[in-house]
Amino acid sequence: MFILTDDRDDDSRDGYAEYLEYLGANEHRFPPGAYALATSGWYFGFSDRRAPHDAWLREVSITEAGDVAGGGV
Repeated sequence: MFILTDDRDDDSRDGYAEYLEYLGANEHRFPPGAYALATSGWYFGFSDRRAPHDAWLREVSITEAGDVAGGGV
């Protein structure tokens, strides 16, 4: 399920409406927090400062769990 339709020039389908319908029909399959985020108005609202639109990733940290010297996990 995608928010945007395959052919963005085709106005006969509303990909976002279909996305919301999909979420509603499958709410039981999502963790509550993930569902709340996916259906929140602010997350997809370009005028809301909390939306990730034009966000920058400032830092990423990748660590390995377990004892590397002892053979790993």
